[in-house]
Amino acid sequence: MKQDIIKACLIAIFFISVILIFYSSGLETQSYNEERAYLEPYGDNRNIRKTRTVVVTENSNVGGYMTALGIIAGSSLLSLILVFINEQNIIDK
Repeated sequence: MKQDIIKACLIAIFFISVILIFYSSGLETQSYNEERAYLEPYGDNRNIRKTRTVVVTENSNVGGYMTALGIIAGSSLLSLILVFINEQNIIDK
């Protein structure tokens, strides 16, 4: 009974970690257009206000999160394998 609960928790942790890794991989970069205003000098003490379109690229720093989730997923999978091996050894005895 206790090992079944442990196995279920390890499987849940593994699948949640894998889902979060795939979700995080889509968050790497975002790109969008933005209009920014600037003043262009025109004559003596006069400026013309103009706008220009700028492409803004934002990088999400999810590399560390993905590494941590990979370690969690790998360790839960390794623990799950060890639980199955331990269970097999108990059955064989």
